[in-house]
Amino acid sequence: MARLAETNVASNGLSGLVKVINAMSTDVQLSQLPERPDILVSEIFGTLLLGESALDYIHDVRKRLLKPTTVILPQFGTQYAVPIECPALESICEVKSWNGIDMSKMNALRDTASIVFTKKYGFRLSSVPFKRLMEPIPVLTVDFATTEVGFAPLKQTFAAKGTNDGVAHAMLLYWTATQHDAVLSTDPDATRDNFPRDMQWGQALQLLDGDTNSELPRDVRVRAGVMYDVGCISSRDNVVLQFSVAESKPSAEPTPLAVAPSDPAPRDKATEKAS
Repeated sequence: MARLAETNVASNGLSGLVKVINAMSTDVQLSQLPERPDILVSEIFGTLLLGESALDYIHDVRKRLLKPTTVILPQFGTQYAVPIECPALESICEVKSWNGIDMSKMNALRDTASIVFTKKYGFRLSSVPFKRLMEPIPVLTVDFATTEVGFAPLKQTFAAKGTNDGVAHAMLLYWTATQHDAVLSTDPDATRDNFPRDMQWGQALQLLDGDTNSELPRDVRVRAGVMYDVGCISSRDNVVLQFSVAESKPSAEPTPLAVAPSDPAPRDKATEKAS
């Protein structure tokens, strides 16, 4: 790749302006650069925003090689998650019956823990009907100029309201990267007419299970207007994510302080001091 880059640089008459360094960014030393750069441009996003450890690499370069004023392109990124109903996805992931033979027990092998890229399923999500059941949830928000590695909690719970009735077959994951008014997104609506972007990144899907203690996966049913707890477990580097969806439980009312009828009402220390 480095040799081909040098060939392209030369063929465009830019050999005196562009220097190609054949090394991992973590191995590049300040002595190899003519000066600290004014701009850092990178594209090390995966199907997940941090799936190729973009923050780790940018953070390393930021600390060792950049100026405080260096512009990072793109600077901002957000990883979104939203539960979807998608009968087409269900049709290739669920076993039912054939010619009257019940084969549903095979669903015990369904992987509801791993995130799978749509490219591995062999289709573009934008090419099949699906319905979003909630507003998209920003589970990770990164400023590549300031965010530190390991910034997000290992466990998070997001309160989300159902916007449509349906069965949440999977959690859909996509990201956006922004710089001022410029937006790059892997939202299926944004890639519908962008075949190369879908083939380069696509989206990620995690099949959902409504009861992880059951032998067989259970449907996750979402109702419009109802509140849900969307759980997100992350690896320490925020590269690997795992999700769950469950209807929110009503908060327990606080237990009132019991005071015997013959006792004086309790008083806090501030009241006692004032009296």
